[in-house]
Amino acid sequence: MVKIMEMGWKLINDLKLYYEDKKKIIDEKIREWIEDMPFLKELVYQALKNGKRFRGILTLMICDAFGGDFDKATEFAASIEFTHAATLLHDDVLDHHIFRRGNYSLWKMYDIHKAIITGDFIFTYAGARISKISEKALAIISRSIYRTTLGILLESLPFNYPGPKYEIYTEVLKLKTGELFAGATELGALATDNEAYKSPAYRYGLLLGEAYQIADDIFDLRTLTNDGETIDLKPVKLAIMYFGKFGETESKELWKINDAEKIIAIAKEISLESKLFSLLNDKLNEIQNVLRFFPDTPFKSFIRFVPKYMVEAMMRYG
Repeated sequence: MVKIMEMGWKLINDLKLYYEDKKKIIDEKIREWIEDMPFLKELVYQALKNGKRFRGILTLMICDAFGGDFDKATEFAASIEFTHAATLLHDDVLDHHIFRRGNYSLWKMYDIHKAIITGDFIFTYAGARISKISEKALAIISRSIYRTTLGILLESLPFNYPGPKYEIYTEVLKLKTGELFAGATELGALATDNEAYKSPAYRYGLLLGEAYQIADDIFDLRTLTNDGETIDLKPVKLAIMYFGKFGETESKELWKINDAEKIIAIAKEISLESKLFSLLNDKLNEIQNVLRFFPDTPFKSFIRFVPKYMVEAMMRYG
């Protein structure tokens, strides 16, 4: 038992060292990209500072696992971090988030119009930079932007969805969070120039993103239930619709409720937290199945361990 624990702690320590090293590399590349801008550098710096760089590090980790071109992957990692930062700017405006990464959100520091156009600029700058390196990478980034923004819109405008309303929760998981993770991991595979690696890398990232979002929703549900803090109720409502198999009329009635206590009561009635945990475990098990298609390199242990580590960190710290 002790030996197994020692192996676990060594893996965690090695992963932390890998993360810290690669985060510095990505931060340096981001600074390089910003310095190449003709102006508006401070505005973009504000949008990108203090990021965890999870998605960019996934790009580098997949590249390492498949033995790809690390320099190329570093450019790809910067592009996915720029893309992620832009989605956050728009998301903060939609949800009126006052704080982001310990600081005021960009729309609060400047104004809503400047935040939106800065997000647009960051999206297009990432595309322009990456188009000089790889048209395939540009296609991946473009798809990630399209699907992520579709997910953000769907979460805010659920009754524009043409299918059963209870399906919206899983669609939002996939689009809003899963697709950006999938773009990050597929870019890592793209750095190898081996087409066979792209599909399992994409699937790994998609499932990881979905699992990460479910863990985020569990954290928010616990925060709402235990601390009484105000949170964005949309994801909780969508999860209730999904697990309750709500129809059109029930969904519309639920969507009108803005009383947190009523939402908590409904969530408890259907055992929402335990159902979210079950769905989360399904995603984690699916990830392990995808890993059968990954080569047995020293980085595979990282890739196997990262999903559980990330979701546990999210549920504990948010």
